[in-house]
Amino acid sequence: MRERSLRTFFMTQKIARFVLFALLLLSPTLVHAQMIGEDKIYVAQEGDTFPSIGEAHSIGFVALRAANPDIAPWELKAGKEVILPNRTILPESAPHKGLVVNIGEMRIYDFTQSPPKYYAIGIGREAQKTPAGAYKVGAKVKNPTWRPTERMLAEDPELKPVYPPGPDNPLGTRALYLADSLYRIHGTNKPWGVGRRASSGCIRMYPADIEAVYDRIPTGTPVHIISEPIKVAVENGDVWLEAHPDEIMADAYENDFVTDMKVPDGTLQMITERAGDLRGKIDWAKVRDVLLMRPGYPVKITS
Repeated sequence: MRERSLRTFFMTQKIARFVLFALLLLSPTLVHAQMIGEDKIYVAQEGDTFPSIGEAHSIGFVALRAANPDIAPWELKAGKEVILPNRTILPESAPHKGLVVNIGEMRIYDFTQSPPKYYAIGIGREAQKTPAGAYKVGAKVKNPTWRPTERMLAEDPELKPVYPPGPDNPLGTRALYLADSLYRIHGTNKPWGVGRRASSGCIRMYPADIEAVYDRIPTGTPVHIISEPIKVAVENGDVWLEAHPDEIMADAYENDFVTDMKVPDGTLQMITERAGDLRGKIDWAKVRDVLLMRPGYPVKITS
């Protein structure tokens, strides 16, 4: 594996990335069946960090890093322009109803709203991945008590067997329990972990976000957990491609290195099929740039 300084690598990619984003800003705002939201520029204030910006705008840490790889996440200078990747293509591999958790982009979609709302999430670590599948909300609990599993207690002897509601409780103030499973969608007492692979398999949300979802979602609501990191949409005669960092690239953002990205098998065929009659207009050089840089927001790939 060839590793280089993350900052050095992305300095060579910076021009291409901002050309992509400039083209995006010149495109019309899209709020259709396939694509929602609008990317924005945030001007950093003194003391801002990516975690503080992320919590204020419901954007995860890795998502901000992917959209702004040349910015040091803990050392923002006042006046620095930060891309807020708020535009998104709706995932296609699950029904658009209830809640859809896309671990491939670390977002949860609330399809009980029109247009749907979406929020950043934290997901399971490598050894404790959040499991894909069809679930439903089995119970709702305010101020839940947390009881670590036997495995957790064995791995971390400093854990207590019971954590009552309060600032030390990692479930935060709200929890949606997925029926017939050990998993929950819950808040957190560590907001910096949202948008990262940092949990034991449960789905973390920012405190304000879980409270909003908790109030709207009744028990019995279907929950589909999928992994769809690369998405394609056709809107207004153009094809759009959205690619999110995979586990290797996300780890690179956490540890300040980068490795060469590979295009997953079947990706180019999927893009061609989704493009339909527009396949002849695809700019494959732009497709390559998006798949290598994985900026995490939709980019128009037709000319």
